[in-house]
Parts: sequence; C-alpha cells; structure tokens
Amino acid sequence: MFLALLAAGIALKETVVPGLLRRRLVSAVKENCETCELSLSRVRVSLAPLALSCGNIRFTQGTPNATMIHAEAERVYVPFSLSPLFKSRFRIGRIEIEQLAVEVTEGDLYASPSVKNSPARPLDLEIEGIEVRKGSFTYVREYPGRKGILGVSRINAVVGP
Repeated sequence: MFLALLAAGIALKETVVPGLLRRRLVSAVKENCETCELSLSRVRVSLAPLALSCGNIRFTQGTPNATMIHAEAERVYVPFSLSPLFKSRFRIGRIEIEQLAVEVTEGDLYASPSVKNSPARPLDLEIEGIEVRKGSFTYVREYPGRKGILGVSRINAVVGP
C-alpha cells in the first residue's frame, strides 16, 4: 500500500504537476497582457529543496514597429517556501537565471498600453534576490531607413541580500 502511494506521488510530481504549472503560467501571462507571449519547455519540480526550474524560456511583449521586448533564458531556477502561505504571503528564494538575453526594440509607431483596466489582485510576494549569469542586453532604435544598436554582453549580476 505504501509503495503504491509513493509511486502515485512520484507520478503526480513528475507528470501531472509540471504540466499544470506550465499551462497556468502561460495562460496567466496571456490573461494579464494582450500583447505578451510566454513559451517554456518542461517545468521541473524539485522537492528537496522545494523549487521550480525550467529551460528555454521565451517572453515577448509589445507591438511590432512600436516597442517590443524579447527575452530568452537558457535556464531559470526558482526556490520557494510554502510555509508563508498560511500568512497570505509567498516567499521565493534567490532566482537564478542563466544566459538571459533581453532585446528592446523601439520603432516610430505609438502603441497603446496592453494593461486591462481590471482591479488588480494584491499579491504579497517576497523575493530574496535575483542572480543573472552570462546575460546580455540589446537596445535597438529603428528610424525610417536607419537603425541604431547598443549592446552589452557578459553580464553577471546579483540583486538582493
């Protein structure tokens, strides 16, 4: 009986929960931002320590020829704790992001904001810090017939305690 429960728990952890989390993350981004798109590979759940990790993350927001933000990361690791949930608080440890590439492209068109006018649900979130390894940032300004590019690579940064 114990082995059957253990096998069922492992099956839930490895197959059901990651798929549900992945779908929920993608749909939450789409629900809250009309011009946003998130894609990610399989989400993995670690029990010791409690954490989520995912690879090949891609996020895009904006309107072509106006302002577009495109971000890609090879891997994101997010440790978290469930104990503060009893206090209506969600605590996340130090988020680790590997090979983050952010590109902001600004064109000449004006795009209206994609934020819906609905009441925001307050979220009590505490993040211990963020660490970026091997990151890059590119800013592209497009003018009719011209283009300006500013890029910074090999960014390693830590924010937080």
